[in-house]
Amino acid sequence: MSGSGSDNLGKTVCVVGTGVMGLIAVKNFVEEGFTVTAYERHAYVGGLWHFTTNETQASVLSGTVTNGSKWLVRTVSFVCPDAGSDVPAYAPAKDIAAYLERYAEVFDVKKYIKFSTKVVKVDRDEKRRKWLIRSVSADAEDGPTETREFDRVIIATGRQQKSVTPRIEGADGFQGEMIHSHAFRDPEKYRGKTVMVVGSHATAADVQEFCLDRGAERVYLSHRREFRLLPRILPNGKPLDTLLSRRLVNMGATIKAISPALATSLTEKQFVQLRNETWPELATHPAFDGSRGKPDIGTGNPCISENLAQNLIPGNVESVRAVKRVTGPRSVELEDGREIDNVYAIICCFGSEFDFEVLVPPEYCPTNPDLAPEQFERLAKTKHWRDDLVVCRAYRQMISLQEPHSLAFFGHAYLVQSSFAMWDLVSMALAQLWKGSYPMPSSLEMQQECDEHFQWIATKLKQGEIGNTGILADSDFNAWLHKVAGTGLPERVDRWGWEAWKFWWYERKTYSLLMDGLNSPHALRLFETGRRKAWPQALQEIEKANREVADGIEERKKLSRGHPSGMKGRREA
Repeated sequence: MSGSGSDNLGKTVCVVGTGVMGLIAVKNFVEEGFTVTAYERHAYVGGLWHFTTNETQASVLSGTVTNGSKWLVRTVSFVCPDAGSDVPAYAPAKDIAAYLERYAEVFDVKKYIKFSTKVVKVDRDEKRRKWLIRSVSADAEDGPTETREFDRVIIATGRQQKSVTPRIEGADGFQGEMIHSHAFRDPEKYRGKTVMVVGSHATAADVQEFCLDRGAERVYLSHRREFRLLPRILPNGKPLDTLLSRRLVNMGATIKAISPALATSLTEKQFVQLRNETWPELATHPAFDGSRGKPDIGTGNPCISENLAQNLIPGNVESVRAVKRVTGPRSVELEDGREIDNVYAIICCFGSEFDFEVLVPPEYCPTNPDLAPEQFERLAKTKHWRDDLVVCRAYRQMISLQEPHSLAFFGHAYLVQSSFAMWDLVSMALAQLWKGSYPMPSSLEMQQECDEHFQWIATKLKQGEIGNTGILADSDFNAWLHKVAGTGLPERVDRWGWEAWKFWWYERKTYSLLMDGLNSPHALRLFETGRRKAWPQALQEIEKANREVADGIEERKKLSRGHPSGMKGRREA
C-alpha cells in the first residue's frame, strides 16, 4: 500500500465515523490500496441503525422499518447469507444493523477501526501537508488525547449531529414534556396520556405509530405541510421502490432537463395517484384537502408509512394545524385558533443537520459563511431562508474547495436512490480521484459548480421552503460519479454509443434486465472496466433479486384474494 496518490500526497486515510457511509468508505478505500484508519465513538459499526436507549446518541427507533426494500437497501457487492425468504421485503432496523455487522466481518474491515474512540478535533499542518487527528477514549472523554497524522480525511459523521429545534412561542411555560424526536426512546411512558407529535415527515409518522401501539390515550399530529404519504407495498403487490427501473429514471431525467416544472408536476400527480389508489379514503381526508402547504418534491423524501394512513382513516390519530403557541402549563393553541388542553408531551420531529464546524477548522469548513460571504448572504436574503438551514459549499457537495485532494465530507450530497448504493458509488469515485486514476477538476471548475448549486438553492428558496440543500438529483452528477468511479454502466445502458450497441446485441437479456428490472445496486460492480473491481456474483444476484420480487408479487396476490381488504394498506407481505 505504499506510494503516493493524487497531488503527490501519501495514501493514509482517516475516516471519521463508521455508519453506513464511513463503513462502506473503509472497505472501498482499502480495496484501492489506501492505508485506512477509521474512528468510531461507539463500540459497534452501523451508526444510527443500531438502536440504543441512550438519548444522547442518535439512533433509529426500536420499531423502525426501512423505507427501501431488501433488494435495494444493500451494498453493491454484498448479500447477507442469512437474508433468506424469511426476511421481510422491508426489513426492521435490527436486520439492517445485523447486515452491516456482517458486512464488516466478511470484508474484515473491523481491524481498521478504532472503536470507542471519539475524534475531538481535526487540525491542519499546512507546511507538512498533513491532517492531525486528535482523539480521546469515548469512555473517558476528560482523559488524555492522542494525535495521529494522516494524508487525507473523510468526515462521515452523518446528518444526525445537530437537532433542528423549533421556536414555539410560550414554550418555557409548558410544564409537560417537550422533546426533540432524537430523545424519543420509550413510548411506554406515554400510555394513557395525550401526546402531540409535531412534524410532517417519516419520523413523525413513526412516533405517532409507536405512541398509539403502546397505549397513548390520544395522539394529535400537528403539521403545517401535507404529508407526501406513500405505501411500501402497492395495491398490485409490487414493492414501491421497485417501480423506479433504470429506463423510468432516465425518462424522468430527460423530462426534467427539458422542463423541470413539468417533471415536478408529473411526479406530484403520480404520488397522489399512488396514495389514493392504496387508500381511497384519504382523497377526501382533511389532512390532504390542499389547504396546507406542500413540501418541495425536489428536495425531500416522501413519507413511507402504512400505519399513518391506517390511523388517520378511522381517526385514531387526529391531524391538526401547526402549533402557534403554548398558552398554559398543558395547553397549546393551533394556527387555526383551536386550543388543545391536557397535553402531556409535545414531541418535535423537525429533523437534524450536520455540524462539521465542531471538528474542522473554520478555514476548511464548507458550511462557514465567511469563506464565501456574498454567496451565503444571497441565500439569507431569500424569502424562505431559515437560520437552521445548513448549506455546504463543497464541490459536488462533498469535496473540499480548499483541500480537494485530502478532505471530503460525506452525507450532505444526496441522490434519489438507495443510500447504500449511493455511498458505494460516492466512495468509489472519491477513491479513484485520490488515487490519481481520474483527474481532479480545476479550482475554477469546482468554484463554478458551487456557484451554480448556490444559485439553484436561492431559486428554490424564492419559491418556497426546501428540505435538503444538498440534493443533487440531476443526471449530470450521477453520470459524473459513474464516470469517475469507472462503473461502465452508463456507457452500456444509458446512452447509445458503440459499447451500448454491442451490449444490447450480444447481451439482450441482461440489457433488458438492467433497463426494465430492478435498479439493482449490484449493477455498479457488474462490468470490468480496469478501475474499480467487478464483483463476480453481480449478475447472479441481480437475476435472483428480480426473481424474488416477481415471486413475492405473485404470493401477495394469492394472499390478498382471501383477505377482505386485499393488499391495501398492508405493511408487509
